[in-house]
Amino acid sequence: ASASVSVDRHRDTLVVSITDDGLGSRHAGGGPAGGAGITGMQERALVLGGELVAEPDPAGGFRVVARLPVHPGLSGANR
Repeated sequence: ASASVSVDRHRDTLVVSITDDGLGSRHAGGGPAGGAGITGMQERALVLGGELVAEPDPAGGFRVVARLPVHPGLSGANR
């Protein structure tokens, strides 16, 4: 029914959080039309040296949290 997104920087880590209050767990894993879904997002986070957790939210709904390293010298990273 609703979702929220937050993007925060904590020193050398970018944290992206997405939560919803719906039935997100019924679509966990591979997405429609052959998409990689959660597995693909986790693989992309790992390639960048980060991590991604996707799980049912204890308060209901579903949440995805990505923690990605911020590398100095990349666009806007050293501000």
